[in-house]
Amino acid sequence: MNILALSRFISAGFGSGYSPVAPGTTGTLGAILFWVLLFSFVPDTLTNRALLIGACCVPGMFLVHLVVEAMEAPTDNSGHIDPSWIVIDEWAGIFITLLFTSVSNPLHIAAGFVFFRVFDIGKPGPVKYVESFGGAAGIMLDDIVAGCFALLLLEGCTAYVF
Repeated sequence: MNILALSRFISAGFGSGYSPVAPGTTGTLGAILFWVLLFSFVPDTLTNRALLIGACCVPGMFLVHLVVEAMEAPTDNSGHIDPSWIVIDEWAGIFITLLFTSVSNPLHIAAGFVFFRVFDIGKPGPVKYVESFGGAAGIMLDDIVAGCFALLLLEGCTAYVF
């Protein structure tokens, strides 16, 4: 397997982004499944969750850059390439959202999923702004920012609602 094929596979969330229906949502669900399985074998600690975020964000930016540079794809309304099957950004965003959540708390996982998808799809203010950067930065950063907002909302709800 060459580096571009491997970059595409990882950028597609290990295949979860190839769903013909709602690839972003499917990719997010794939990330949650991976997260739960990983922390069934690796200690579920804040340090390990933070390492997972770093392991997703840093290589993700590089791999998405490789994929986007190699593509001749249609652009979005702003002229940027952002194929729907690239979901490594959703993986990064949901991992950020779940930073303080234990795999043993399904209510918080479900709420985090909903909050992240709302911010990712709705793209309020700063999320839309960083998306306008274009390229790998725009693809990755909008979901990273959406994940940060979803994390704040989830933690607020955790402290005051459920």
